[in-house]
Amino acid sequence: MFDFSFAELFVVIVAAIFLIGPKDIPAVMKSLGQGFRRLQYIRFAMSEQFEKFMEENDLNEIRHYSVDPMKSVHPAAIMDEQAFDEDEHISPLPFYTTQKDLEEYALSLKPFCGKITAYRPAKWRKANPFFDHCVPVSLMIQDKFGGQLKLVTAINKEDPEDHVGHVLNVINGKEFDATIEQFEDKYKFVPKEGDLKTFADEREMLLADPELRNKYILFKEKAGI
Repeated sequence: MFDFSFAELFVVIVAAIFLIGPKDIPAVMKSLGQGFRRLQYIRFAMSEQFEKFMEENDLNEIRHYSVDPMKSVHPAAIMDEQAFDEDEHISPLPFYTTQKDLEEYALSLKPFCGKITAYRPAKWRKANPFFDHCVPVSLMIQDKFGGQLKLVTAINKEDPEDHVGHVLNVINGKEFDATIEQFEDKYKFVPKEGDLKTFADEREMLLADPELRNKYILFKEKAGI
């Protein structure tokens, strides 16, 4: 606290000679020495009181922690923490997706729908851009938000012979059909009994179809993803 180098002390002495005068230097030095010893005593007394207080109240661990946090932690606790960080089976926190997020993303994909990415190109029309795009769009949504795919069959209520396969997303336990606007109100949707015995899930089954996989890859390229 009061450590001075020789050069600093010399500067102080020279300044004192000019400011105080040679005659008064001895008296001033004596007073400074007495004051310095008093300060040292006060510092020592306060340190003793602090140590006594910490010991009486069992607060040494707090003091050690404030100096070096790792020294106050038991080595076994550090090993457990490292083991936790290195655990490969820790599941990430689920990402909650709102309906608005899904609708905005689906809307952003609409401009990339076209004849070459439609499952039946000859039937695609600009007036109905999502027509025959349920597979690439639902796969793109799953890529971004996760979740599962659900396979259904869209059946014309007036003509049961008029039916087509359809795909939608299930995210956070809720269904989201991004391309439902391609259908008229006269269609109803029933679960499709797909054979998943040879596939891990619906996604793998869809991508096993070369044509559907190519449409999906082409759609991603058009979207710049």
